[in-house]
Amino acid sequence: MSSNNDLFKVLSEEGVLISFRMGFYRGRKKLRPDDVGLPNTDEVKKQISLGQARLLSLETLSPMSTIESRTRSYLDSNTFPFLGGMAKFAHNSKLKELQSTLDSYREAFHEARDKFGEDYAELIDSSVATWKELAPQICKLDPDTVAEAIRESFPSRADALARFHFSVNYFNIAVPENIEAAKLADAANASEVYEARQRACKDAQSQIRSEAHNFAQECVLTLRKQTRDLCVDVLAQVKASNDGAGVNQKTLNRLTNFMDHFKTMNFMGDTQMGSVLDTARKELLEMSAADYRKGKGKVTDLTKGLEALGAEAAKLVAADISDLVSTFGGSGKRKLT
Repeated sequence: MSSNNDLFKVLSEEGVLISFRMGFYRGRKKLRPDDVGLPNTDEVKKQISLGQARLLSLETLSPMSTIESRTRSYLDSNTFPFLGGMAKFAHNSKLKELQSTLDSYREAFHEARDKFGEDYAELIDSSVATWKELAPQICKLDPDTVAEAIRESFPSRADALARFHFSVNYFNIAVPENIEAAKLADAANASEVYEARQRACKDAQSQIRSEAHNFAQECVLTLRKQTRDLCVDVLAQVKASNDGAGVNQKTLNRLTNFMDHFKTMNFMGDTQMGSVLDTARKELLEMSAADYRKGKGKVTDLTKGLEALGAEAAKLVAADISDLVSTFGGSGKRKLT
């Protein structure tokens, strides 16, 4: 347990947890049987599931959806999932960049929200017109009846905008502290409450500290697996580009960018994988794509180099990393950043 305690202490100093939540009005209405001309009875409801009607087009929602997708993708690439994905662990070295980038996404989201609010009345009119035109093709109801039902399904502008939120919260890594019995002296059933709280705190402390070891291992494995998978992908691109004759700079830049990314994300100090990548950078990336295409046999060297890098990464994925994790969490063995 002491090693887990040391590891937990190091992690608490090395970074913070990030929680991200985003939402917006998605313009959907749960269909009822009478919306499509069927009896709205229990028997019909038991036998038929009608799903949802889309009140707003995908194009209308695209700005918000794109921002959400890019934000989550950015967080996934620059943090590590903590405690089964309950939060994201961001290392101190990435924190300033993360804050700046997330602020830019928040600003873009607010601009998209404001534009949505300005256009809301027109969006409703457009949706109603579209549904009125489609009504004869999808149900037996009078088109005007369908159009009116669609219009009534929209919330007010204020209610729609109230569903927009973009929140990023930062937390220090900590375990629950034991509560003092005196603080519950005036509570009803104080003894039972105290005992339950104490047990909950101890269980949480034990779980989080034990999970710290698994988390540290997963951080190392994630970067090693990303190296292996990138090699497979780039190698396939090189081989597919007219037997290597079509090697382009964008492909080589993917390798360079990943190696730079590895350095910023490698807070665990994985010197084995880092050394392999440094060697590969010197051997494979000192030449440009144009030089590879001109040089006789150079593409073959690139292919062999990628195969060797991928094989070494795969070997390291399967290797025992317990010593690396122990060294990282060892008390007095490294200076906390």
